[in-house]
Amino acid sequence: MSTHVSDRSPAKTAEAARSAFADLKRTVELLGDELAGFRRRAQTAEARVRELEKEVRKAEERAIRAEVRAEAPLSPDQVSAREAALIQENEKLRRRLAAATKRVGVLLERIRFFREQESQ
Repeated sequence: MSTHVSDRSPAKTAEAARSAFADLKRTVELLGDELAGFRRRAQTAEARVRELEKEVRKAEERAIRAEVRAEAPLSPDQVSAREAALIQENEKLRRRLAAATKRVGVLLERIRFFREQESQ
């Protein structure tokens, strides 16, 4: 009968077990933190998906309503009213453009004057 004496003493074995347990505990804690981060990211992504799905439904509903309105023919009175509104808007834009053109002309004259003064 052979008696084999272990190279490790009970104290060394206990210390190795404690060290291994501490390493395992740190690993489990890190994994728990990582899992919590993944969970937060997943919940954020799910909330964003729900938000985007709502927006898609709203857009689809608006598109359907627009198609229904587009299919409905306008009456001659509606066409005339729209034409009159567009003519008024066009005239207003022409007046604004003319006023802006005048202001730009004045500014160009001032710049020319200042350049002439600078060169003298």
